Amino acid sequence: MDENNWVGVWHGDCFEMMDQIEPQSVDAIITDPPYGTTALPWDQKLDLDAWWEAAGRVIKPSGVIVMFSAQPFTTDLINSNRKQFRYELIWRKSMASGFLDANRRPMRIHENIVVFSQHYRRSKDGKRAATTYNPQFTLGKPYKKNQQKIQTAHYNWEGVMPAIMTQPPKTKPPFRPKVPCYSFSPSIFQTTAPCSFKSVIPFASMHS
Repeated sequence: MDENNWVGVWHGDCFEMMDQIEPQSVDAIITDPPYGTTALPWDQKLDLDAWWEAAGRVIKPSGVIVMFSAQPFTTDLINSNRKQFRYELIWRKSMASGFLDANRRPMRIHENIVVFSQHYRRSKDGKRAATTYNPQFTLGKPYKKNQQKIQTAHYNWEGVMPAIMTQPPKTKPPFRPKVPCYSFSPSIFQTTAPCSFKSVIPFASMHS
């Protein structure tokens, strides 16, 4: 079997398995750890000090560590390694969660994807590699829509650079419930009376 096409899966405790991995041999670590935000027995908060020690040993200098998270775990996660924190992505989900608390707070419709790396930029002497980053382009759109002929000067033919928010493709379900979420339209600041927010209406996000 070609080693380049070979994939192995090991089942076990991540800390025990990572002890068997050679130092600085991993290009990327992508993990969805327990957030420690519920009372469920499996949702035990991760020992972040032990995690960064183990992950830092096996990751390459140019490698990245990508972790799924949600508040308030996201704040704890970033603060545990502010030096290597680079950026976050907002994963906009196709369905909201938190229905049991819907009468007390907006339902959550996103999670965080937090990215860490040892070196963000290449050193001037070239001895230190920069973080690996391969942007995934999306189809460009014309900057001017009300023209019969699209001008090439106003069109990004090579694709659009990715932004910090990502979401699943749109579908057409039999119904679309209105779900108050953590995003608001500009009309939130429009009121019927000065200095009054009684008429402020949260943006009802329409997602499948």
